[in-house]
Amino acid sequence: MRNFLESDGIDRTFGLSATPLAKVQVNRAMIEISRTMAAVCDSSALGRRDCGMIAPATALHRVVTDQNISNGDSRWLRVAEIEATLV
Repeated sequence: MRNFLESDGIDRTFGLSATPLAKVQVNRAMIEISRTMAAVCDSSALGRRDCGMIAPATALHRVVTDQNISNGDSRWLRVAEIEATLV
């Protein structure tokens, strides 16, 4: 199963995060049942941490974001083997 989740923050060391905590719980369950996981967020969410940790960034296979992604964020996604789709 392939799932998409919305994340309020994706930090390379903290992982995926969101608020409210109900969203965190739903996203955790989605990750558990998925073979591949994609996060959808604007580029301002990259490098940001929110209060509820969903999962480590390594749980992601793809990030769908806007074209304003920084070179540093693009680089760490590539190194982590997380595909970035820019829209």
